[in-house]
Amino acid sequence: MIARLLRALAGGRCAACCAALAAPGLCEPCRAALAPRENGYCPRCARLNDDAPHAPPEVCPACRDASPAWDAVGFYGAYEGLLRTLILRWKFGRTLTGARILADLAVQAWRDHAARPDGLDPDGPDLVLAVPMHRRGLLRRGFNQSLELARGLGAVLGAPVDAHALTRVRRTASQRGLDAKA
Repeated sequence: MIARLLRALAGGRCAACCAALAAPGLCEPCRAALAPRENGYCPRCARLNDDAPHAPPEVCPACRDASPAWDAVGFYGAYEGLLRTLILRWKFGRTLTGARILADLAVQAWRDHAARPDGLDPDGPDLVLAVPMHRRGLLRRGFNQSLELARGLGAVLGAPVDAHALTRVRRTASQRGLDAKA
């Protein structure tokens, strides 16, 4: 409790690099390093085209052959580097500090993808859902990160959040360490 009080009096730390800040958030170098991925991906499945990272978004061969059940997908950036670090610190750090930052990035991603002709609905989502956690995972992590992110996204986009629309019926293996094919 004393450590928490001292941190509050001293300001905050950058959620990515832990540099001292006047308030919790991201320092300017980390904010600049978290530039969104604007090109070089499939707008239907978000598969990255690393051979042409600056090419305009283009539907990939797999989606041309068998279109997914959804119309479009939005994302902020590739799960690598500083974005990956930020997500992992928030997900496994037992702290809500990163929720607001990641919700802001998700909102920016929604707006960026909604501005594209083949993108997301510019009016925002009808409903925001959270992926449920098994009770053991919830006890281990302390909170449902998906729900906190959904709440932040829903609040900014003016969409209701339904935390109970989906139900986890069994415990599944952790996705940590799986490759993209899994």
